[in-house]
Amino acid sequence: MSYAIVRNEKLTRAEVNGKGTHNDRKAKNHSNKDIDPSKTHLNYYIKKNELTYTKEFDKYMKENNLQGHLRSNSIIMCQMVFTSDQEFFDRIGEEETKRYFNECYKFICNYKNLGEKNIISAVVHLDEGAPHMHLMFVPVVHTKDKGGNDIDKICSRDFWKGRDSYRKLQDAYFNHIKSKGFDLERGMFVEDTNRKHYTVEEYKKITNYQNTKKILNEIKLELPDTPDITEIKVNRL
Repeated sequence: MSYAIVRNEKLTRAEVNGKGTHNDRKAKNHSNKDIDPSKTHLNYYIKKNELTYTKEFDKYMKENNLQGHLRSNSIIMCQMVFTSDQEFFDRIGEEETKRYFNECYKFICNYKNLGEKNIISAVVHLDEGAPHMHLMFVPVVHTKDKGGNDIDKICSRDFWKGRDSYRKLQDAYFNHIKSKGFDLERGMFVEDTNRKHYTVEEYKKITNYQNTKKILNEIKLELPDTPDITEIKVNRL
């Protein structure tokens, strides 16, 4: 069985452009050997950024009256990666794969009333392992100021408030994608992986729990031969 996978990564201003170089395929020589340049033309945008991520963010801040005190180490964007395993995409075919990512996009537009205007970019990669979508958004919360007025502010801490915020994300995402007719299991719990945090690069590779178990089961540890303790002779002085 294949899994519905969503992964979130919080990014500072210093980190976002590096993601843009990868997501927009701007590097002349890819350090990621999983990328097949002959297939890059198959990648497509659901929402395309015209500028670099930081310039898009600066433009976004100028056009929207957003509150929040941003420091050099503040989280200004989040990157979500949506995917499953290759078997799932092979099974559903090209058109359903497009519908799948469109539904992923709609899901995050509505998640916590985020709104499409707060999404900077959404690009689907078909040239790197299993199909997946990178979605960049500004973590905006709709709240009230001290005077009781409705305001929008950038605050990753409040957007992901609560120790179980990612579990709630997984639950909501799975319920949405399942309701749209995609035959998937819920993504892996932390308890399944014994890991509290994965980078996006690591997580993209973990697309099927059964495959992961198979790989682990096939790992063979070769140990050197040890002598029988009864055959060991002790030299006495």
